[in-house]
Amino acid sequence: MTEVLIALWSLLALILAGWILAKLGVAPPGSDTAITKICFALPLPAMVFHAVSTAHISQVFSPALLVNFLSAVILYVLFYALGIWVFKLRDGEQTIAALCASYTNAGNIGIPYLIAIVGDPTLGAAIMLFQLGILMPFSFFLLGRQTAPGSRPATASSSSPAQFPVEVPAFASSRGGVLRRFWQGFRVVLFQPPLWGMALGLLWSATGIPLWPVLEQPVEMLAAAVVPMLMLAVGINASRSSLRDLRQGWGALSSVLFFKLILSPLVVYLLCLALGVSGPLLLASMVAATFPVANNVFAFAMKFNAGVALARNAMVLSALLSFPVVTAVALVFR
Repeated sequence: MTEVLIALWSLLALILAGWILAKLGVAPPGSDTAITKICFALPLPAMVFHAVSTAHISQVFSPALLVNFLSAVILYVLFYALGIWVFKLRDGEQTIAALCASYTNAGNIGIPYLIAIVGDPTLGAAIMLFQLGILMPFSFFLLGRQTAPGSRPATASSSSPAQFPVEVPAFASSRGGVLRRFWQGFRVVLFQPPLWGMALGLLWSATGIPLWPVLEQPVEMLAAAVVPMLMLAVGINASRSSLRDLRQGWGALSSVLFFKLILSPLVVYLLCLALGVSGPLLLASMVAATFPVANNVFAFAMKFNAGVALARNAMVLSALLSFPVVTAVALVFR
């Protein structure tokens, strides 16, 4: 489990560094927004492109992926409904909350989990493809509609500097018709750079041509910058928060943690029983069920200026609390 501990410590160290920089005045107000804007525009698309273009898609599909796909959909839908009806989340916060409950860190923490316990990181790569290819664009579609100009009242939060320079098209009125509104919602997805990285990665993967060194090295450097940049932004953003802020959103946050750490393994185990998944695939599925909230969710929250505090706190706390959970899973199912 050494790899897992190192991965967790690395994340926390970078978050702490961002917090210290903000407190010392080295990172002025708005630095987290600027860092996240840059990350969303180039390093994050580069990471998506590299993950998809170098993946051997034919080798990653398995019953374990089906289990984790179904569990993610179930958790997403359940928490989306819970966010609206119980926590009264609006203006994109309900979508960010659903992502927190279902979008997992299958990369820089999930891969070490799988290597340390299962000895095979393939399922992590498969989950990343599902999240990048389905869950991310679908959530962008919802977030685009929920945070579009005119879709929420003009408040201090909606005019925050966290808005990005990428123009989000205005949506048609109800008189425009269902197809028109759907097309304008779909246009929001097309404006997102990570989706460009996804499309280019799929095209490159389909050719079967290895990445040229002249392209691979700068792409790898940009991809490697995603986690440090986002963690520094998280620390800078956290420097402006307080325990009062944490208490105010504790209901939704504690529910997200329950979904990630308790309900997710339970749902995955029941799906494994129903689909006959056993042995190493059962272990891999259960380990994947304990992955914490993905770093990318914080980038999405900053991009659309929705649920930033929830995404930040859920990511940090789920990363800390996932270690004892995955240890228990390893002891039970190994």
